[in-house]
Amino acid sequence: MLLLMHAYSVFNEENPTDVTINFFAWQNKRMGTDSNCLSQATKPAVSDLESSMLTIIQTFHQYSGQKCNLKKADLKELINNEMNNFIVKIKENDTLDKLFADLDQNGDLEIDFKEFIALIAMVTSACNELFVPKQQKN
Repeated sequence: MLLLMHAYSVFNEENPTDVTINFFAWQNKRMGTDSNCLSQATKPAVSDLESSMLTIIQTFHQYSGQKCNLKKADLKELINNEMNNFIVKIKENDTLDKLFADLDQNGDLEIDFKEFIALIAMVTSACNELFVPKQQKN
């Protein structure tokens, strides 16, 4: 959180008019006191990677709501709606149960953001294999 607050202050000092990322609005959303989780940043203010990171955060909170945790049904809906080009749609409850158990590291029957990021990392890593050229055989 300290790093994020530092990044927020650096952005605002360098480009106060270009950046509309509001860490405090996001924090208020987490506490249930505001309707804006994260404001959108203007294109020149953030890189493509940063924009993608914001999209991941916003998508997680879109499906987790004010509770900031995903239940099984939330995770299934998120995967089926947002990741169906990278992950086959989840139709079987056994598949969902296994995935959920793998992600739910603390055993609280909910997926928090850190546990969700593990899914994003696994899927991204697996997709990377498709883009890495195979080593040529001698």
